[in-house]
Amino acid sequence: MGDDSGLSAKVPVGFVTDFASIPAPFRSIFSKTGRYRTAAVVHDYLYWTQSCSRKEADDAFKEIMREFGVQRWRRWVIHKAVRGGGGAPWRKNKEARLQGQVRVIPSDKLPTDPLETWDDCRRRLRGEA
Repeated sequence: MGDDSGLSAKVPVGFVTDFASIPAPFRSIFSKTGRYRTAAVVHDYLYWTQSCSRKEADDAFKEIMREFGVQRWRRWVIHKAVRGGGGAPWRKNKEARLQGQVRVIPSDKLPTDPLETWDDCRRRLRGEA
């Protein structure tokens, strides 16, 4: 990340992301995988690992969007949305990690079916499929 925060993140292969969590009414303006998709993956990873503060993760998201040429007004709207609505996902991720859930699929367990859902993958990883 090109800012002066000193924050660094390397998202591992196999990390499961939902890209941008865009509420349905706004998907005609903001897709889940727009120009900000890389920033969304890093943001999801920082929210999962919580290796920095939530504010730092949200600010990194905004900075990475800038680096990828996302329009200023889109960055502003998306950043405000994650600042306003990110508290619950942050808490849910912490709880999920404490319960032993994983979001990084080991390389030898990566799906071979491109249509496998995350729920199906989790069942397969637990040996239930």
